[in-house]
Amino acid sequence: MNYSIGTVFCKRFFYFWTFLLFNISFLGAVTISGFVFYSDSTPVAFAFVQNISKNSMSYSDESGYFDLQGNNEIGDSLLISRIGFHYKKIILDNFKSQQIQLISKNIDLESIIVEGVNSQNYLQQNNIVKIAKTSATQSINPQKIFSSIPGSYIKSYGGSAGISTLSMDGAPTRHTKILISGFDITNAQNGQVDLSQLPENFIENISYNPNNLSAFQNGSSEGSINISPWKDQSSVHYGVGSYGRENYGISLNLLRSRFSTTLLTGKSKDDGNYKGYNPITKKDETRTNNHLERDYISLKMNGVLTKSIFTRMLYLYSNQSRGVAGQIWSPTPESYRDDNFHLLGLKLGWASKVGAGFLQSTIRNSHDHYFSSPQFGYPFNSKHNVNTFRYKIAQNFNFSDRIKYSLSIQCNNDHLESNDTGDHLRISWIISNSLAYQIRKFKFTPAFQFNFSKELYAENTWNYTIEYLHGGQFFNSLNFHQGIFFHYPSFNDLFWKPGGNPDLKPEQTSNISLDFIFSIFNTKDLKIMMFNKTSENLIQWLPSQSFWQPKNVKNSFRRGIKTIYSFSRGNLTGFANYTFNINEDESTKKQLLYSPKHSAGLNLDYSQSNWQVHYQIHFTDERITRYSWPEDVMIDRVIEQTIGISYDYQFKYGNISNSIMVENLTNEQYETIQGYPEPGRVLKYRIQYYINKKGEKK
Repeated sequence: MNYSIGTVFCKRFFYFWTFLLFNISFLGAVTISGFVFYSDSTPVAFAFVQNISKNSMSYSDESGYFDLQGNNEIGDSLLISRIGFHYKKIILDNFKSQQIQLISKNIDLESIIVEGVNSQNYLQQNNIVKIAKTSATQSINPQKIFSSIPGSYIKSYGGSAGISTLSMDGAPTRHTKILISGFDITNAQNGQVDLSQLPENFIENISYNPNNLSAFQNGSSEGSINISPWKDQSSVHYGVGSYGRENYGISLNLLRSRFSTTLLTGKSKDDGNYKGYNPITKKDETRTNNHLERDYISLKMNGVLTKSIFTRMLYLYSNQSRGVAGQIWSPTPESYRDDNFHLLGLKLGWASKVGAGFLQSTIRNSHDHYFSSPQFGYPFNSKHNVNTFRYKIAQNFNFSDRIKYSLSIQCNNDHLESNDTGDHLRISWIISNSLAYQIRKFKFTPAFQFNFSKELYAENTWNYTIEYLHGGQFFNSLNFHQGIFFHYPSFNDLFWKPGGNPDLKPEQTSNISLDFIFSIFNTKDLKIMMFNKTSENLIQWLPSQSFWQPKNVKNSFRRGIKTIYSFSRGNLTGFANYTFNINEDESTKKQLLYSPKHSAGLNLDYSQSNWQVHYQIHFTDERITRYSWPEDVMIDRVIEQTIGISYDYQFKYGNISNSIMVENLTNEQYETIQGYPEPGRVLKYRIQYYINKKGEKK
């Protein structure tokens, strides 16, 4: 493999933009973030947000969140408006996240809440879990961010070079929808998302919604995870770490009154030759051929065309060249994998007296080439090219303050070219609609979805939520949810050679959940979520002779309880969580593969002056990796810890952030997939220069 062309290009690109950054400090900006909502903390999509003192403008997204770029200063006047609501003016008195309530023109004006705090009420009532980066976590492995989601489980083939996927509550990975800024990034070949293709500094925060009924985002049985990309600000960074880790990159923000454009590019490498325990030889052995080199570039643009029309563009390209180490007892020193990932998302949004809507297109392309010498097993030369085109139109109709209707139509065009599955084309349609009706403190939201693909399937699914919005100082809300979800087998499930099973039946999952949300002294909240999910014809890959093959599990169930305790006290914020989950095949009475019964975690963030500290600990119970007799093959339980510390030095022309992070603090030996050990203790250092931040605290 030859990395010289990409390396030389990336270094020259890096040096050019670094020089440019240090000579155009006027590009620096202070970002004002916030959340716009109305009545029962329902988000206001596409609200117009303008700094009338600086003539800069932005808009809220489908979830009500906004980022306003520009040379924002204390004392500036902000105007927030949208058709159908009374406008609101505020004076900016801090750089904290703004929580802004708009009042519908259909009712009399009343007190409007404008607070410089996090949008906690909305997060409580909608069961959303949001995890954001701080200065102390800028170099954190993306796996560690996703593993902080309560009930999540990461499966990785070991280290930075290993393919990584996420599942929720013991369900298959394909049951959780993962999006970037609302754009679906699912790989149609396997129905999954490889998290290892996302650069670590691409992700700014993630939000998880377990019961997403909105027609804006077609949900799944385990909800959706939305990734928000990096902040719109100019910076340059360099980082090093254990096992030959090195990365550098730049971000450049170009701001005009109506448009904000930000470029992110960089390179990272990781030798990845760490020790792992070999149960065959009963010795610690160095895992070789586990390197990773990545080049990436991303561009995003947000624009305000008029006060009621908005546009968004996101482009991401990441190219990975990696070694494939193989299992610790069966190494593959000559194997490698080259893969790249393209994403282009375009969105046009609007707001009118009728309601908000958008037109969206997503182009996703990935190319994978896996090579292994014949003596190291099958396949030895595997190539896959996946092209996906998604088109979606959605519209909300506000009939009154009590009755709202949402409709979306989506067309997916998936094309796979592969020497392991053959060439396949699938065109599918999804038509979703939901009706929200509220009377006093009760809200009823039924939703229906029609899934159609010619000569393959025509399935109707439904779900509904009943919410009781008490809003008291202790008891906040109660949510009851029930639904039926449908999933058709992926290309790999049906056609992979060897092992594909063309006789697979589609999955159908029934979900019933009951959630209680409590508020304690306005600084703490407790969520208790109970769920009972039953699946017919669940697709699970099981060993068959010398290869693995997908089979339908006729009947299975997942039952459990999840608790999340969030708190804020002075400079300390955090949350703790615990999940108990019984996930069984009803015919064998055994826990499904790679499904832990118990998991728990604790996340803490502390800030004092220019210092920030992050600490997280995550526990995962033992898991079955393979059914056997007289005992099943298991992976041991593990407790894994991460700590990060940063110091920010602020001066006239910007801010310099120095951070140190230690992952796997106690040097635990553990695996998430049998035979693929994870690294021991990893030490990272990162320095980042932000242009002209004017005292903004990240």
